[in-house]
Amino acid sequence: MIRIAAETDILGMVDVQPTFMPDGELPVPDGQDVVPAINHLSGRFAHAFTTQDWHPPGHVSFASAHPSRSPYDLVTMPHGEQVLWPDHALQGTANAELHAGLDDGKIEVVIRKGFHRGIDS
Repeated sequence: MIRIAAETDILGMVDVQPTFMPDGELPVPDGQDVVPAINHLSGRFAHAFTTQDWHPPGHVSFASAHPSRSPYDLVTMPHGEQVLWPDHALQGTANAELHAGLDDGKIEVVIRKGFHRGIDS
């Protein structure tokens, strides 16, 4: 059993966004199932943070930014090999927001990533 010190431990949530749910641009099968599980677990913590994919249009990791390339192709970038993704988590869109069913009452920090057009995080 994992012991949680509710006042000093922090719950981390990663990219719980509609863009990664079954109807999103980069779907994860049964992705919506994490939402009630996270909400249940959050009751054991006083503090939480989340990450949020937050890409501008034309992001370097998008296949659409590379003529003649398709989603899931590999390309060589200055930082190494990069999988090219379908456009997803576009800044300011509903699918980039945190999932509406997520209990966000304990989230104290949202760490946005992927917001630099030329750098994948």
